[in-house]
Amino acid sequence: MSDPHMDTDQAIDADQIETSVRLLRMYLDKTPETEALLSALEALQQEPQNGSYLNQFTRAFKQYEMQGAVLTYAPYLMNLLSEDPFDNH
Repeated sequence: MSDPHMDTDQAIDADQIETSVRLLRMYLDKTPETEALLSALEALQQEPQNGSYLNQFTRAFKQYEMQGAVLTYAPYLMNLLSEDPFDNH
């Protein structure tokens, strides 16, 4: 059985993440939680094949109170959330 993170870079579009970060910086209030979320996204953008960065983003998203706003301004992120984080198999 293959590692689920081995082909993560094929599923993650770094350009889409860059656009998402730009939009979130524009529309979300600057808080420590927002910065944690954006930091995780920027790390994932730099290394889309790194599964630990995807997990870091997922944790930051789950702790973020304004999840609806994140997905409204950056709907691409829903693709990242549906890749692996909720799969407990």
